Amino acid sequence: MRRKRSARPRKRHINWRWPAAALALAAVLAGCSALPKLGLPSAVISFSGRADAQVQPAAPAPTAAVPDVQPAPPAVATPGVPKPAVPTPAAPDLRTLQQEISDYVGRQDGTYGVYVIDIASGKGTGVNADMKFPTASTFKLPMAMYILNQVELGKAVLDQSLSYSAEDYEEGTGTLQDSVSEGDSFTVKELIDLAITQSDNIATNMLLRRFGRENVYAYMKKLGGKVTIYSDPENGSTTGTTPKEMANYMRLAYGKTAIGDAKLRQFLLDLLTHTAFDDRAAAGVPRGVKVAHKIGTLPNVVNDVALVYAPRRTFVVAVYSVGVEEETAAAVIAEVTRRVYDFERDLSTSAAQQNPETSVNGALPK
Repeated sequence: MRRKRSARPRKRHINWRWPAAALALAAVLAGCSALPKLGLPSAVISFSGRADAQVQPAAPAPTAAVPDVQPAPPAVATPGVPKPAVPTPAAPDLRTLQQEISDYVGRQDGTYGVYVIDIASGKGTGVNADMKFPTASTFKLPMAMYILNQVELGKAVLDQSLSYSAEDYEEGTGTLQDSVSEGDSFTVKELIDLAITQSDNIATNMLLRRFGRENVYAYMKKLGGKVTIYSDPENGSTTGTTPKEMANYMRLAYGKTAIGDAKLRQFLLDLLTHTAFDDRAAAGVPRGVKVAHKIGTLPNVVNDVALVYAPRRTFVVAVYSVGVEEETAAAVIAEVTRRVYDFERDLSTSAAQQNPETSVNGALPK
């Protein structure tokens, strides 16, 4: 028999695959745009193709939240816009120093010439600064500079040996006059040492025989000197200079213009700092302050050119004199140096108060 159909309505099969997929896709699109803005972890969507397809949660995200604002990129220098300049010490007013020195040396017997260079600013001042004086042994400073310049250029070597000849003999300052014999040999380096530290005349003559006095004169002119001849009844004709010229030679010896090689430059400055003479400029500064200097002495002539390494503010002072007594003039040179030292000390104190982070001791004019 044929069964009778049930009165219940027949279930209708509905295909959920495409609606579920559409819903899942919508969730993905909504999640991609909304979740990052909320700082929430993204979700992994699983499509099973069945009516029970679900959105599966992703693994837990790190606890640190992602910042909404990214760090700004590093600053890039704008072409054509210079960086802020490092403050430099103000140029000092040297008029009060000039007047003080003028008043002081004007009260002394004889004639004095003085020139001072403030290394930090390059400014200078003086009294009778362009007056001609005998160089005496201060000539040995530019002579040594010339020889070291030749070494730097590869035209000479410090280890070259030079032999003593009778024509080199000269009395006066130095130790060789008491010990040297015909044929004795010394290196150029040893002779420079003797010429600077002992002011040895024989060592100087041996060097001049090798390198030439006229070549030294030409070098001095190249550095800005005029190189004249000074004549007087007491000393005859000798090399002449001015306090300003000799102060400039010392300034150039300290800087890089005359001797570019740092080791050669330091070799000369070390010799000038360890001479056998501790009077004149060296006696005008406190104990412990380094002074690189070269003295010169002839009858009635007393000179000194010095580089004073004052705390924070180095300076050059050149003092020349004629018609003077040696001991008195040496004391005058010491007193002039002391007054310059005090002036420079006050300058450095003022500069430190105005700008404590800026050193005022390193700037060098070319």
